Amino acid sequence: NRLDDPEVGCLVLTVRDLTERRRWEVGRSDDAVFRTVVHNAASLLVLLAPDGTIKAASAAVTRALQRDQEALEGAALLDLVAPEHRSKLEDSLEVCGRFGAAPSEPVTVEVALTAADGSAVPYELSLVDLSDDPTVNGVVVSGHNITKLRLAQDALMDLARKDPLTMLPNRAAADQRLEELLDRHAALVVAFVDLDGFKALNDRYGHVVGDQVLRAVAGWLAETVRPADLVARFGGDEFLVVAEATRAEPAGLARRLASAARGRVDTGEHLLEITASVGVACSQPGDTPTEVIRRADAAMYRAKAAGRRGTE
Repeated sequence: NRLDDPEVGCLVLTVRDLTERRRWEVGRSDDAVFRTVVHNAASLLVLLAPDGTIKAASAAVTRALQRDQEALEGAALLDLVAPEHRSKLEDSLEVCGRFGAAPSEPVTVEVALTAADGSAVPYELSLVDLSDDPTVNGVVVSGHNITKLRLAQDALMDLARKDPLTMLPNRAAADQRLEELLDRHAALVVAFVDLDGFKALNDRYGHVVGDQVLRAVAGWLAETVRPADLVARFGGDEFLVVAEATRAEPAGLARRLASAARGRVDTGEHLLEITASVGVACSQPGDTPTEVIRRADAAMYRAKAAGRRGTE
């Protein structure tokens, strides 16, 4: 206000263009917000230099892996990966660099990252090569913990390999176990257990009673074998036992199983006498699961046909 100044006699107004200043202030504010979001996100975010060393890491690396994010700067990402998975990450980084994956099409890989205490944490990593971006000049690695997903997958897989009635391994699980053991040339004894007269029992008393009998026999057999041996429900009233051979004769295992499967089942209304026929076969070089099971099955039918209510 220079109205009282006889040489001016007016109001003086000064105007400054603040466009660039406001842009800088807003940009700085946005950058602060972005950093806060990144460091508080549940997902892990790592920026790799072209040589694979860590340029920066989000705070999730501390929360999830108990590692100091600043201490990781300059270290190789591979050092955070479980040794058995490092080749997978190396291959993925090579693919990512070769094709220059776009953000919309990242290269993904599942690896275990090691926490500070040495434990392994499963992660799915997504890799985007932004080496050509002068602002980034590196590979952006984002990852999320898939522990719960793995647990859910394992639970579903476990259910798929179990017989829902007896909760024993099912036929598919038995075949897989046999194949694994035969592939490493283990000496095996395979026993085929078949309940005697089960169809007539099922027809007379019904499926509810039949199910009670099957659950009881499954428990008897499982209690008889060693922890390392496998007892599976093969189908219907048939059970399969896979045991690595020891000094004991195969016939000894057959007798124990036949004895275990002989007993009384109290259904609440009936007291049923249960017996079983057992056949055993020893693995031979070049055997497939089908072949050794077929020999054990044939031995069981010979025992049943002989009317011994026992073993062969």
